[in-house]
Amino acid sequence: MFFKESTLERANRLFDSGHVLQAIQLLTEQNRQAASTEVEQRLVEMRHQGFFHLAHDAGLGCWPPELVESPYPAGAIPAVSRSEFSAQTLKDGIIGHGSLIVRQLLTPVQVKRMVETIDNAILAYDAGPGETQLDDRQVWYSPLQPCSENGPQKIARKWVRDGGGILAADSPRAVFNLTEILGQVGVLSVLGDYLGERPALSVKKTTLRRVPVTSSSGWHQDGAFLGPDIRTVNLWIALSDCGVDAPSMDMVPKRLDSIVPTGTGQASFSWSLDDPAVMAAAGDTPPVRLTFKAGDAILFDELNLHRTAIDSQMSRDRYAIEAWFFAPSHYPLNQLPILC
Repeated sequence: MFFKESTLERANRLFDSGHVLQAIQLLTEQNRQAASTEVEQRLVEMRHQGFFHLAHDAGLGCWPPELVESPYPAGAIPAVSRSEFSAQTLKDGIIGHGSLIVRQLLTPVQVKRMVETIDNAILAYDAGPGETQLDDRQVWYSPLQPCSENGPQKIARKWVRDGGGILAADSPRAVFNLTEILGQVGVLSVLGDYLGERPALSVKKTTLRRVPVTSSSGWHQDGAFLGPDIRTVNLWIALSDCGVDAPSMDMVPKRLDSIVPTGTGQASFSWSLDDPAVMAAAGDTPPVRLTFKAGDAILFDELNLHRTAIDSQMSRDRYAIEAWFFAPSHYPLNQLPILC
């Protein structure tokens, strides 16, 4: 008797035979046609475990990328439109000024899709099994377990939630929606060109955020706890207007070439800096408070000095996505990789 092979069975067979990217593409196309909890959960697993089944080239020989001269004025963060966003403008921004703003990277429809994704994922996390009004809690919240190839890792889920977020990798629908949208707007292609290899997301550092005005964050550089010899870009996308009546970011608008000593003076945490240390590092380019419209984005790396910006005049929660990408050849495995 002949039994027709299902798409999921075929994808699993491809994956097991080493055709990781083909398996992911097959399930992605299937889910575009008909969204499935089982498919989306399997996709997250494949994106994580599949990282260890692929050979990762050495990447660019020189890092960080060399920049002869930035076309943008000093002391400010350059901003470009989505059509101007490229590996070159990204290099101009990050290497020349510490970051790059991309206006209207996401469309209003894409913003709405991700806001609904965040609300549903947080609802599913907070409600617990059997207590949510969602039709299928597992598609919105299903904690990813590190694969055996990666080895065991502690994941600070409660700490992330207490800060107004939830890990994207713990929401299969969120991973699907996010990777789809980043592909549609060209982010994955630009990051691949900039890093010199297909980027991989971080489970621990890619977060869906709904930040209340009661939140707080000290000045910091993510490189203070990500470790040495990494090649990374953080994509931070505003999903609501922020910087006036909703939390935004304060940022030093220049490139720093090293990690500033942390935990000194009146710093709140061992990994953070106090105001005098920030002003000393900033020199003649004092910090600026950033304002964004929903759909705007900013990209920076582990050397960028920033903090969450909150004051007493703010009254609205801020929706955002923080997505950290690493070059696979220089991936810190304690961050738990996710193929894009």
